[in-house]
Amino acid sequence: MPAPACSQIREVTSHKVADVKRGFVWAIGLLIAGGIALRLVVLLSPGFTVNADRAVVYLIALHASKGDFSALYWGQQYGGTAISWIAGGIMAVSVASPYVLYGVTLGMIAVSAVLLCRLTLLALGRTAAVVATAIFAFPGSYLVSQTTDDGGFYISSVLFGLLAIWLAVDHPLRLPRLRIVGVGLSIGLALWCSPMGFAIALPAALLVVYNRRRVSSVLLLLPGFAVGVLIYLWGLEQWRAGGEAMSQKTTLFADIFDRTQALFYVLMPAGVPLGHGRGLVLVGTIVIALIVVLIIGAWRDRTGITFAFAVGLVLLTVVFVLSGILLVPSAARYDEFFLPGLAFAVAAVAARVFAFIGGALSRQSTRRAVWIVAGCTAVLVVVATTITVRGSANLIALSASAAAAREAAGLPTAPAPDGLVMFGEDYALVDSYLESRGITAVWATYWTSYSLAAVSNERVTAADIEFGRYAPYRAAAAGVTPGVIIEPTGSDVAQTLATSTTLPYAEMIPNVGGSSIFIYSHPVTGAQLSSVTFTGFATSSD
Repeated sequence: MPAPACSQIREVTSHKVADVKRGFVWAIGLLIAGGIALRLVVLLSPGFTVNADRAVVYLIALHASKGDFSALYWGQQYGGTAISWIAGGIMAVSVASPYVLYGVTLGMIAVSAVLLCRLTLLALGRTAAVVATAIFAFPGSYLVSQTTDDGGFYISSVLFGLLAIWLAVDHPLRLPRLRIVGVGLSIGLALWCSPMGFAIALPAALLVVYNRRRVSSVLLLLPGFAVGVLIYLWGLEQWRAGGEAMSQKTTLFADIFDRTQALFYVLMPAGVPLGHGRGLVLVGTIVIALIVVLIIGAWRDRTGITFAFAVGLVLLTVVFVLSGILLVPSAARYDEFFLPGLAFAVAAVAARVFAFIGGALSRQSTRRAVWIVAGCTAVLVVVATTITVRGSANLIALSASAAAAREAAGLPTAPAPDGLVMFGEDYALVDSYLESRGITAVWATYWTSYSLAAVSNERVTAADIEFGRYAPYRAAAAGVTPGVIIEPTGSDVAQTLATSTTLPYAEMIPNVGGSSIFIYSHPVTGAQLSSVTFTGFATSSD
């Protein structure tokens, strides 16, 4: 009778394993779905608005839907437009709406979470995978808002970086050559998106070279990588043709210690919970400690995944320290690039701690050890989600109260279709006035210009006065009669324009949605505008 007994034991064991796998899949699914649902609530809250930087992302998508592709964020040397291209493709066959753009962003967040979960599962096990996924899905209210209102290339950089690592280490397709080509393509696309994406993805190439140790493997990386490089070079050519509006500065090795300190003790704490006041130094020190933990753990992890995340975090640090990016609290949005690596690092520490606890308790009771570890994991997940949800609820409440205050004050509203009002209700009012006057091209301050163009679905093209990000808008504003300049009511430039004898206006409308509209009986060129506002960006084409 021993054979049937063994068969029954194996059957019971297989059922238990299946139950554990099902429970794990359900836990991961609920975490990712919950994270996406929270972001949807933020996105659909009454006062949710986005600024001109984000409006540019939508405008690039709008152009892509009409076959006009910009490879880089307007006026910049970096910032691949993958999100805008995908959204533009969808809008070409559906409807032009910012919700399409945000749908693509949320989809990329979900895929990135799945990739991070898979990588953590391979390297550290189920418990760590749950922890990493929870932290990525619920990283605190600031990063929930940032990942929802993506700047156009943040989450795509993260996605392609994680995809490169996954293709380098996971083997579900059993097609090694095709996977290596995919690694090269992912790294190239990550480079196109941003230098930060390239930093996350580059370790995947090192893993391929180390694991395969063949010249042919290196050569297989090149075709896909070349695709991303060519798209990026095309974007650089577009940037040069547009007048090189904004050049990215680098600090190289100047003030390297001060910039490293600012990165860890100023910028990074500003984007995470408890990273303010007394928690500033604590959070910065914990981040450094987590990177050190990964570097040490890289030597013990045979999958190479810990190595990839460790090197990625180190390369990200190098990019930020050597670049010209201002390392200030208001730049905490860059924490998004560090999020997957740090989530993996926290999961690695949690896995070690839980393994120690489980090992100590298993001498008394294996079942008890399992439940204690599961309980510790659940507590960590609940803490992460609770802190994030509470913080996000405060953001949503503030958003709703701002909308209610506007209504209570009796301020006028201007309906904008398909969610366009998220670019600013005041700018929708300005658009309504301009439409009533038949005005289709204007000059405006930066924070007004692209928001106005987006809220009007580009019925109005608005060239920014300060930077001149987009040359076609400048040409349109400089070549139309009547010339129009829009400035915030009461601003220094508005006061200068109101009293200018060099550029006297024909008509001024003092306050439409908080903006003053100056109308001229002739076109206003960039050179004329520059002589009054001292922006100095004007070119001969203006």
